[in-house]
Amino acid sequence: MSKISIVIMILAGFGMWKGMKKHRLGYWWGRPVTVVCACVALLFALLHAFSSGGPNMTKVIDREMRYQFFGGKKLGLYLAEKYPNSKAVIIVQASPTGASGGEDRKNALVDGLKEGLGTAITVVAEASPELPASARRAMGGGAAGGPGGEGGPGPEAMDMVAPLEYWFTAELFDKLVSKYSKQADLVITTIGLPQDVSAMKFWQMNPRPKLAMASGSVYELKKAFKGQAIVAAVTYSPKAQYKDKPAPNDMDEAFNERFLLITPESIDTVCGEFPELFME
Repeated sequence: MSKISIVIMILAGFGMWKGMKKHRLGYWWGRPVTVVCACVALLFALLHAFSSGGPNMTKVIDREMRYQFFGGKKLGLYLAEKYPNSKAVIIVQASPTGASGGEDRKNALVDGLKEGLGTAITVVAEASPELPASARRAMGGGAAGGPGGEGGPGPEAMDMVAPLEYWFTAELFDKLVSKYSKQADLVITTIGLPQDVSAMKFWQMNPRPKLAMASGSVYELKKAFKGQAIVAAVTYSPKAQYKDKPAPNDMDEAFNERFLLITPESIDTVCGEFPELFME
Protein backbone atom coordinates (compact mmCIF):
# COMPACT_ATOMS: atom_id res chain seq x y z
CA MET A 1 0.00 0.00 0.00
CA SER A 2 1.39 3.41 -0.98
CA LYS A 3 2.19 6.08 1.60
CA ILE A 4 -0.55 8.30 0.16
CA SER A 5 -3.13 5.52 0.63
CA ILE A 6 -1.98 4.97 4.20
CA VAL A 7 -2.29 8.68 4.98
CA ILE A 8 -5.78 8.82 3.44
CA MET A 9 -6.92 5.80 5.46
CA ILE A 10 -5.53 7.32 8.68
CA LEU A 11 -7.34 10.58 7.95
CA ALA A 12 -10.52 8.67 7.16
CA GLY A 13 -10.22 6.80 10.44
CA PHE A 14 -9.78 10.08 12.30
CA GLY A 15 -12.80 11.49 10.47
CA MET A 16 -14.90 8.49 11.50
CA TRP A 17 -13.92 8.96 15.14
CA LYS A 18 -14.55 12.70 15.03
CA GLY A 19 -17.87 12.33 13.22
CA MET A 20 -19.18 9.75 15.69
CA LYS A 21 -18.08 11.92 18.60
CA LYS A 22 -19.93 14.93 17.18
CA HIS A 23 -23.00 12.81 16.46
CA ARG A 24 -23.11 11.70 20.08
CA LEU A 25 -22.94 15.34 21.12
CA GLY A 26 -26.02 16.09 19.02
CA TYR A 27 -24.50 17.56 15.86
CA TRP A 28 -26.68 16.50 12.89
CA TRP A 29 -23.72 16.31 10.49
CA GLY A 30 -21.77 13.88 12.67
CA ARG A 31 -23.29 10.70 11.24
CA PRO A 32 -22.96 11.66 7.52
CA VAL A 33 -19.29 12.54 8.10
CA THR A 34 -18.79 9.17 9.78
CA VAL A 35 -20.44 7.33 6.88
CA VAL A 36 -18.43 9.17 4.21
CA CYS A 37 -15.15 8.53 6.01
CA ALA A 38 -16.03 4.88 6.50
CA CYS A 39 -16.75 4.55 2.77
CA VAL A 40 -13.41 6.15 1.93
CA ALA A 41 -11.55 3.80 4.29
CA LEU A 42 -13.39 0.78 2.88
CA LEU A 43 -12.70 1.83 -0.70
CA PHE A 44 -8.95 2.10 -0.13
CA ALA A 45 -8.92 -1.18 1.81
CA LEU A 46 -10.65 -2.93 -1.11
CA LEU A 47 -8.28 -1.34 -3.63
CA HIS A 48 -5.38 -2.60 -1.57
CA ALA A 49 -6.88 -6.08 -1.38
CA PHE A 50 -7.35 -6.27 -5.14
CA SER A 51 -3.96 -4.78 -6.01
CA SER A 52 -1.95 -6.90 -3.58
CA GLY A 53 -3.49 -10.28 -4.28
CA GLY A 54 -5.40 -10.13 -1.02
CA PRO A 55 -8.28 -12.37 0.03
CA ASN A 56 -10.77 -13.58 -2.56
CA MET A 57 -13.48 -10.90 -2.43
CA THR A 58 -16.23 -13.32 -3.41
CA LYS A 59 -15.41 -15.44 -0.38
CA VAL A 60 -15.32 -12.36 1.84
CA ILE A 61 -18.72 -11.20 0.63
CA ASP A 62 -20.20 -14.69 0.98
CA ARG A 63 -18.88 -14.90 4.53
CA GLU A 64 -20.37 -11.55 5.51
CA MET A 65 -23.71 -12.45 3.93
CA ARG A 66 -23.70 -15.64 5.98
CA TYR A 67 -23.28 -13.63 9.18
CA GLN A 68 -26.08 -11.31 8.08
CA PHE A 69 -28.32 -14.31 7.41
CA PHE A 70 -27.70 -15.68 10.91
CA GLY A 71 -28.30 -12.25 12.46
CA GLY A 72 -31.68 -12.01 10.78
CA LYS A 73 -32.59 -15.60 11.60
CA LYS A 74 -31.75 -15.16 15.29
CA LEU A 75 -34.10 -12.18 15.52
CA GLY A 76 -36.79 -13.98 13.57
CA LEU A 77 -36.67 -17.01 15.86
CA TYR A 78 -36.91 -14.79 18.94
CA LEU A 79 -39.91 -12.88 17.59
CA ALA A 80 -41.63 -16.08 16.46
CA GLU A 81 -41.32 -17.56 19.95
CA LYS A 82 -42.24 -14.36 21.79
CA TYR A 83 -45.01 -13.01 19.55
CA PRO A 84 -46.58 -15.90 17.61
CA ASN A 85 -49.55 -15.14 15.36
CA SER A 86 -48.39 -11.57 14.84
CA LYS A 87 -48.61 -9.92 11.43
CA ALA A 88 -45.47 -8.10 10.37
CA VAL A 89 -44.32 -5.54 7.86
CA ILE A 90 -40.60 -5.69 7.08
CA ILE A 91 -38.98 -2.37 6.20
CA VAL A 92 -36.30 -2.82 3.53
CA GLN A 93 -34.00 -0.57 1.55
CA ALA A 94 -35.54 1.43 -1.28
CA SER A 95 -34.50 0.98 -4.89
CA PRO A 96 -33.32 3.94 -7.01
CA THR A 97 -36.79 4.14 -8.56
CA GLY A 98 -38.34 4.58 -5.14
CA ALA A 99 -40.02 1.17 -5.23
CA SER A 100 -39.57 -1.47 -2.57
CA GLY A 101 -36.27 -3.30 -2.86
CA GLY A 102 -37.64 -6.44 -1.26
CA GLU A 103 -39.08 -8.11 -4.34
CA ASP A 104 -36.15 -8.16 -6.73
CA ARG A 105 -32.98 -7.97 -4.66
CA LYS A 106 -31.42 -10.81 -2.75
CA ASN A 107 -31.01 -9.73 0.86
CA ALA A 108 -29.33 -12.18 3.24
CA LEU A 109 -30.59 -10.31 6.30
CA VAL A 110 -34.21 -10.42 5.13
CA ASP A 111 -33.88 -14.05 4.01
CA GLY A 112 -32.59 -15.07 7.43
CA LEU A 113 -35.26 -13.03 9.19
CA LYS A 114 -38.07 -14.66 7.24
CA GLU A 115 -36.65 -18.14 7.80
CA GLY A 116 -36.58 -17.44 11.52
CA LEU A 117 -40.14 -16.10 11.54
CA GLY A 118 -41.28 -19.26 9.80
CA THR A 119 -45.03 -19.81 9.90
CA ALA A 120 -45.43 -18.34 13.39
CA ILE A 121 -45.57 -14.77 12.08
CA THR A 122 -47.24 -13.69 8.86
CA VAL A 123 -45.32 -11.18 6.74
CA VAL A 124 -47.97 -8.97 5.15
CA ALA A 125 -45.47 -6.86 3.19
CA GLU A 126 -41.86 -5.95 2.54
CA ALA A 127 -41.99 -2.19 2.14
CA SER A 128 -39.61 0.72 1.76
CA PRO A 129 -39.81 4.36 2.83
CA GLU A 130 -40.81 6.60 -0.06
CA LEU A 131 -37.64 7.80 -1.75
CA PRO A 132 -37.85 11.61 -2.08
CA ALA A 133 -37.59 13.09 -5.55
CA SER A 134 -34.42 14.94 -4.52
CA ALA A 135 -32.72 11.66 -3.64
CA ARG A 136 -33.79 10.08 -6.95
CA ARG A 137 -32.44 13.07 -8.87
CA ALA A 138 -29.14 12.79 -7.01
CA MET A 139 -28.83 9.21 -8.31
CA GLY A 140 -29.80 10.14 -11.84
CA GLY A 141 -33.33 8.77 -11.54
CA GLY A 142 -36.68 10.48 -11.94
CA ALA A 143 -35.23 13.73 -13.26
CA ALA A 144 -36.04 15.42 -16.51
CA GLY A 145 -33.14 15.26 -18.89
CA GLY A 146 -32.33 11.66 -18.09
CA PRO A 147 -31.21 9.26 -20.81
CA GLY A 148 -33.33 9.80 -23.88
CA GLY A 149 -35.21 12.57 -22.08
CA GLU A 150 -37.45 9.97 -20.45
CA GLY A 151 -36.45 10.86 -16.91
CA GLY A 152 -35.77 7.29 -15.73
CA PRO A 153 -32.58 6.20 -14.00
CA GLY A 154 -29.64 5.49 -16.26
CA PRO A 155 -27.96 2.07 -16.27
CA GLU A 156 -25.17 3.29 -14.01
CA ALA A 157 -27.71 4.38 -11.39
CA MET A 158 -29.90 1.30 -11.29
CA ASP A 159 -28.00 -0.36 -8.46
CA MET A 160 -27.27 2.82 -6.54
CA VAL A 161 -29.15 3.69 -3.36
CA ALA A 162 -28.81 7.10 -1.74
CA PRO A 163 -27.35 6.89 1.79
CA LEU A 164 -30.20 6.71 4.30
CA GLU A 165 -28.64 9.41 6.45
CA TYR A 166 -29.41 11.98 3.76
CA TRP A 167 -33.10 11.27 3.23
CA PHE A 168 -34.64 8.79 5.70
CA THR A 169 -36.59 10.97 8.12
CA ALA A 170 -39.03 10.46 10.98
CA GLU A 171 -41.80 11.74 8.72
CA LEU A 172 -41.11 9.05 6.12
CA PHE A 173 -40.93 6.34 8.78
CA ASP A 174 -44.22 7.44 10.33
CA LYS A 175 -45.88 7.58 6.92
CA LEU A 176 -44.84 4.00 6.15
CA VAL A 177 -45.91 2.65 9.53
CA SER A 178 -49.25 4.43 9.25
CA LYS A 179 -49.83 2.88 5.85
CA TYR A 180 -49.71 -0.63 7.33
CA SER A 181 -51.09 0.13 10.81
CA LYS A 182 -54.37 -1.72 10.13
CA GLN A 183 -52.65 -4.73 8.61
CA ALA A 184 -49.65 -5.32 10.87
CA ASP A 185 -49.06 -5.27 14.63
CA LEU A 186 -45.30 -5.78 14.29
CA VAL A 187 -42.84 -3.56 12.41
CA ILE A 188 -39.39 -5.01 11.68
CA THR A 189 -36.84 -2.63 10.21
CA THR A 190 -33.78 -3.95 8.39
CA ILE A 191 -32.49 -0.43 7.70
CA GLY A 192 -32.44 1.00 11.20
CA LEU A 193 -34.34 4.10 12.27
CA PRO A 194 -34.22 7.70 11.00
CA GLN A 195 -31.51 10.04 12.17
CA ASP A 196 -34.16 12.28 13.76
CA VAL A 197 -35.47 9.30 15.71
CA SER A 198 -36.75 11.42 18.59
CA ALA A 199 -39.12 13.23 16.20
CA MET A 200 -40.94 10.02 15.24
CA LYS A 201 -44.67 10.20 15.99
CA PHE A 202 -44.49 6.44 16.28
CA TRP A 203 -43.56 6.78 19.95
CA GLN A 204 -46.93 8.44 20.69
CA MET A 205 -49.10 6.07 18.62
CA ASN A 206 -52.01 4.45 20.44
CA PRO A 207 -52.34 1.62 19.73
CA ARG A 208 -48.74 1.27 18.69
CA PRO A 209 -47.32 -1.73 16.83
CA LYS A 210 -44.39 -3.61 18.27
CA LEU A 211 -41.04 -2.51 16.81
CA ALA A 212 -38.03 -4.74 16.19
CA MET A 213 -34.69 -3.83 14.60
CA ALA A 214 -32.67 -6.27 12.52
CA SER A 215 -29.93 -3.67 12.10
CA GLY A 216 -29.09 -0.07 12.94
CA SER A 217 -27.75 2.02 15.79
CA VAL A 218 -29.31 1.66 19.24
CA TYR A 219 -27.32 4.55 20.72
CA GLU A 220 -30.31 6.80 21.47
CA LEU A 221 -32.80 4.04 22.23
CA LYS A 222 -32.25 2.95 25.83
CA LYS A 223 -35.56 4.47 26.99
CA ALA A 224 -37.38 2.84 24.07
CA PHE A 225 -36.21 -0.58 25.25
CA LYS A 226 -37.04 0.13 28.86
CA GLY A 227 -40.53 1.32 27.88
CA GLN A 228 -40.97 -1.74 25.62
CA ALA A 229 -41.55 0.44 22.56
CA ILE A 230 -38.78 -1.65 20.98
CA VAL A 231 -39.27 -5.33 21.69
CA ALA A 232 -35.99 -6.61 20.20
CA ALA A 233 -32.95 -5.45 18.28
CA VAL A 234 -29.85 -7.01 16.78
CA THR A 235 -26.76 -4.82 16.80
CA TYR A 236 -23.03 -5.34 16.39
CA SER A 237 -21.22 -6.33 19.56
CA PRO A 238 -18.32 -4.14 20.72
CA LYS A 239 -16.49 -7.46 21.07
CA ALA A 240 -17.26 -8.56 17.52
CA GLN A 241 -14.71 -10.95 16.02
CA TYR A 242 -13.65 -10.64 12.38
CA LYS A 243 -11.80 -13.76 11.29
CA ASP A 244 -10.39 -14.59 7.88
CA LYS A 245 -12.25 -17.89 7.68
CA PRO A 246 -15.78 -19.02 6.83
CA ALA A 247 -18.60 -18.23 9.25
CA PRO A 248 -19.43 -21.11 11.62
CA ASN A 249 -22.24 -23.38 10.49
CA ASP A 250 -23.84 -23.16 13.92
CA MET A 251 -26.16 -20.14 14.06
CA ASP A 252 -25.59 -19.29 17.72
CA GLU A 253 -21.83 -19.57 17.41
CA ALA A 254 -21.79 -17.29 14.36
CA PHE A 255 -24.22 -14.85 15.95
CA ASN A 256 -22.20 -14.57 19.15
CA GLU A 257 -19.06 -13.76 17.18
CA ARG A 258 -20.64 -10.60 15.77
CA PHE A 259 -23.91 -9.55 17.33
CA LEU A 260 -25.98 -8.85 20.41
CA LEU A 261 -29.70 -9.45 20.80
CA ILE A 262 -31.15 -6.68 22.95
CA THR A 263 -34.61 -6.91 24.50
CA PRO A 264 -36.47 -5.03 27.26
CA GLU A 265 -35.58 -7.91 29.57
CA SER A 266 -31.85 -7.75 28.78
CA ILE A 267 -31.34 -4.00 28.42
CA ASP A 268 -29.96 -3.45 31.93
CA THR A 269 -27.49 -6.33 31.55
CA VAL A 270 -26.33 -5.07 28.15
CA CYS A 271 -25.93 -1.51 29.46
CA GLY A 272 -23.84 -2.81 32.33
CA GLU A 273 -21.56 -4.83 30.08
CA PHE A 274 -21.38 -2.42 27.14
CA PRO A 275 -22.15 1.12 28.39
CA GLU A 276 -20.63 2.61 25.23
CA LEU A 277 -23.55 1.29 23.18
CA PHE A 278 -25.99 3.79 24.63
CA MET A 279 -26.22 7.52 25.20
CA GLU A 280 -26.10 8.56 28.85
